[in-house]
Amino acid sequence: MMHQLLDRWRREGVGLQGGAHEGDIAAIEGLMGASLPDDARAFYACVNGMQDFDYDGRFVSMWSAERMLSEREVATGAEDRGEFVQVAFADVMISSWFFWFRIRDQCRVTVFAELTAEEFPNFSAFVDRYVQDPDTLCLVAVDRRPT
Repeated sequence: MMHQLLDRWRREGVGLQGGAHEGDIAAIEGLMGASLPDDARAFYACVNGMQDFDYDGRFVSMWSAERMLSEREVATGAEDRGEFVQVAFADVMISSWFFWFRIRDQCRVTVFAELTAEEFPNFSAFVDRYVQDPDTLCLVAVDRRPT
C-alpha cells in the first residue's frame, strides 16, 4: 500500500524528499525514545517525507526527519490503556491537527489520528486506511491544480 501512496503523491505533484539516511532515522528514534517499527523505517528509507510545507490532495503534509526534529511536536498523556508519549509526523490543514507516532511502554509504537482519536496498531495499517478510505480519517479532497 505504501507504493500506492507514493505513486498517488507523485501523480498529484507533491514534492517528495529522497530517502532518509540512517542518521536521520536514528535522530527520529532519539526524539521518540523508541525504535521506529520496520514498516515506518522502510517508509522513511524510501522517502523522507514531503518538501517542507508541501501537502497532498487531502491537505496532509508528511514531515521529513528534519522537520520532525525542528518542530518537536511532542506530547504526553494517559488513558485507560496507560501512559504514552507521542511525536507528530504529519499535519493536516496547516497544523490544524496531527498524525502521531504514539509510544507505549517505551517500545510499542502505534499511529494515532488526532481528529478521529483512532489508534492504528502500526504504520502500515494507518497507510492502508489513508490510501483506501481517507474520508474515515476526516480528510477532505483539495484541488492542487494551479489557478
